[in-house]
This record gives sequence, structure tokens and C-alpha cells, in this order.
Amino acid sequence: MKFDKLSRSEIEEERWNQCVLDSEHFRHYGLTYYLDAACEEWFGLIGSDYSWVWPLPTNRAMFKRIFQPLLAQQLGPFGRWKQEIDIEAVVSVLSKEYWSVNMKFNESVQGINIESKSHRNIELSLQAPYEELRKRFNRNVVSNLKKAERNALIIEEHAGFDPWLVDRFKSERGKSISELNSRFYEHVEGVYKSFSERGEAVTFESLHDGNKVAGVMILKCNHRLLLFFSHSTQIGRNLGAMHALLNHVIKTHAERFEILDFEGSNDEKLAFFYSSFGGEEKVYLQVQNSKIPWPFSKLIK
Repeated sequence: MKFDKLSRSEIEEERWNQCVLDSEHFRHYGLTYYLDAACEEWFGLIGSDYSWVWPLPTNRAMFKRIFQPLLAQQLGPFGRWKQEIDIEAVVSVLSKEYWSVNMKFNESVQGINIESKSHRNIELSLQAPYEELRKRFNRNVVSNLKKAERNALIIEEHAGFDPWLVDRFKSERGKSISELNSRFYEHVEGVYKSFSERGEAVTFESLHDGNKVAGVMILKCNHRLLLFFSHSTQIGRNLGAMHALLNHVIKTHAERFEILDFEGSNDEKLAFFYSSFGGEEKVYLQVQNSKIPWPFSKLIK
């Protein structure tokens, strides 16, 4: 295998990003400005003439390790890598250099001969007319859309970052998720703003009686809409606000050569919710091994 290992400062941003954008399995997470905002430090493996790129976030606190940022569901490699990279060999080399290696690949990496864990994502092609897309909604979605209509929910759209959405998530659902510290929320804001300043981000919010009850942040780039961050208050859930918001996104972007990436998770309830809009399940893999000794292994994730 022939490739270069470059630090962040050595990477040619334009060539790197073009490789990610041209990749058959493009993901927002691989762009330099996503990575810069989502993690503190990262380097890249790069094929000849930037034919492929592979971002690898690192953390040197206590133990030198490769890790998967909370905000990056899938990473590399991106581009024309299949004839040049032996995934197992790269993981083996990294495992010798780093105390811990934790990486989630994009969908292009399948069937590797190394212990891995499967994860699922939900995606919806928006090429069909809205009427056809709506026919794929399950009964629960249709019922909630009728509820939202009866309650006269208003949907507003803007490109700027709105702290309300993050603050409400943080004070409600986020309180029960121990991994989400203050730095995580700073990364959320940083990622959104990095796309917003390029005209690649939009926030949709649902209002009832003049009060915000739900919202979604979407990163839109390269014919792919990423459901980056979302939250609904209890009032919003009672009113079907999130259903109305996602329906609005689907209706607005119908008949376009675009994919709505729900960023679905292994959580059964979330997976059911996203798939109820007619989305298709996609599988991606995770490799994780560690030599970090106990009790440090319990403290470092």
C-alpha cells in the first residue's frame, strides 16, 4: 500500500474536500470544515494525487488513541480506495501505534475480515413526487400530520444558528445522556455555523401559539440532506410537531436528486420513527479494539 500520512496542517483542503464530494459514498462528516468543528485534532491518510482520503481523529489525553467523534456517525475512507487499501492491514498498523482504535466506516466498507459491529442508518430518496413519497408514510405519521394540521402549527425556516434548540435539548433529553458535556454542545454550534457560513445549513422550527415547540438543523451539501440535530418539547410531541417538520422537509425537497439522511441510530424507537417516513435501512461497520489497561479503560471511551 502506498499512501501519505499527513497532519491537519499539511492537508490541501480543496483537494481533500473535492475527493470527499466526488466519493460515491459522500458523507458530510469527511469534509475538513466538519472535522475541524467536530473534534480537537485529526490527521489523514491520503492516496496518490488525492485519489482517496481517510480522516482519523485523535486524542492524546493519557493514552494516544484513534476515536470516533460523537458528532461524526461515519468516516472514511472516501474516494477510489478499493484497489489500493487493505482495510485490515491499516487497522493492524494503527492498533500497534495507538492504545485504542475506534472507527466507524462509511457504507463503502463491507465484508472486512476483522471483528466489527454493524450499525444502521435510515435514508430516504427524495426523487419521487411528494404524493408518492407520502404514500410510503406509515399510519402513525399520517395520524400525527393530521393532528399537527388541526393544531395550526406554523413552520419557520432560517439559516442562522438558534441557541434555543440546543438549550432545550440540553435541559431536557440531554440531561439523561452522560457523554454529552459542554464541549459537545460547542461542537454542535461550531459544525452548524461552519456549514451555515457556506450557505449549506438550514433550521426548521415549529411554532404553536407563537412558541417554539420543535426544531431540526439540516446540513445540505452535495445532494444530501443530513438531519444533524433535532429536538421536540413535550408539547411538540403531543402536537405532532416533529412529524410536521420532517414532512415539510420532504415536501420542500421532493422531486430532487437528493437523499434525506435521518442519521438513524440503533435505538429501536428512533429507528422506527425515521423508517416510518418510508426510509431505507443502510448498514455501516465499526471496528473497535483497545489495549488501555483497567481501570483507565472504564474511564476512557
